[in-house]
Amino acid sequence: ERGMSSLIHALGARLQLSRRSLMSVQQRAIMDHLRGTDRLILLDECQHLKRDSLDVLRDIHDEAEVPIILCGTHDLVDLVTDARAFYGQFTSRVVAREDLARIVGNDDAGDGGGSQLGRKLFTVDEVKQIFEAAKLKLTEEAWDLLTNVANSPADGALRSCRKTVELLVGAGYHKKPKVTDKMILGSLRSRHPELYRRIDALHRNSKTVRATAEAVA
Repeated sequence: ERGMSSLIHALGARLQLSRRSLMSVQQRAIMDHLRGTDRLILLDECQHLKRDSLDVLRDIHDEAEVPIILCGTHDLVDLVTDARAFYGQFTSRVVAREDLARIVGNDDAGDGGGSQLGRKLFTVDEVKQIFEAAKLKLTEEAWDLLTNVANSPADGALRSCRKTVELLVGAGYHKKPKVTDKMILGSLRSRHPELYRRIDALHRNSKTVRATAEAVA
């Protein structure tokens, strides 16, 4: 779990502030630095935050008046829902909640509809822009594969995409004239079996859905 001290030190380091020995002094420096900037604080894996960490974030939000976005698993919902235990001190400050799995229509959200029912988190063009620095020459089918992964939180989304691209570059695929979806899956199968199984299943399901849609049309 991520406690108050590790959170304060991480924020201070990110803001390039000198490290103070007293947490209260470090926290005050963070609030003074952020005040009036409207700078967004974006935190991931927030289901691991401890209660005192939420108190720190609440104070930073109130004092510095900066927006904060917390990302995490469904456990995060219970963590920030404190209407009974703490009189809603944190819940009352939450202005929006988004379930990304449901937004993209992921089956894990319980609607059973598949990703074709939800709006995408990333388009193919956006995924191309994110990974253009890798200099990979992918076929459209290969870009579709990466885009499907990026739009599937249950399969790691961009984290899995980044891992896939890193493996491809490490294996020298950026030197090939064209990289197909089959080449990507083949590379993953030998280098990262667990990631391969997730992405292969997702890719197969996506192709099945597309074929069914074309048959109906």
